[in-house]
Amino acid sequence: MPGVGPIVPLTYAAAIDDLGRFRSSKRVGAHFGLTAKRYQSGETDYTAASAR
Repeated sequence: MPGVGPIVPLTYAAAIDDLGRFRSSKRVGAHFGLTAKRYQSGETDYTAASAR
């Protein structure tokens, strides 16, 4: 990913030392302030798995 250097994964790994603290991957994203991507168009409305 553009803008992701060697420091980012180290920081991420240090912040999430125990994955057992999180019930799901969505909660990990929320811990870092990331939200799920939402798509709405007419009758279609869903939340994508990727984070912004």
